[in-house]
Amino acid sequence: MHFSWKVEPNDGVKHLETPYLFNLVQDPKEECDVNADQGWARGPIRKMIFAFQSTLKTHPPIPPGAPDDYLPAPPSKTSF
Repeated sequence: MHFSWKVEPNDGVKHLETPYLFNLVQDPKEECDVNADQGWARGPIRKMIFAFQSTLKTHPPIPPGAPDDYLPAPPSKTSF
């Protein structure tokens, strides 16, 4: 599922109002959007995206250019 699309290498990225959905088993070149026939897959995919995004709060990604021995800072404990 693509939320943005770059048509040509030197063109800018186009943000899509409706995501493109491709079945990579049937269409590895991503030529046919299957949203009309297989749009049911958008719900489960969005759940996986939200679950992944929630893990980024406790396990942030390693920043680009970080040394090999990079250790992330321990999560801060906030009191309410």
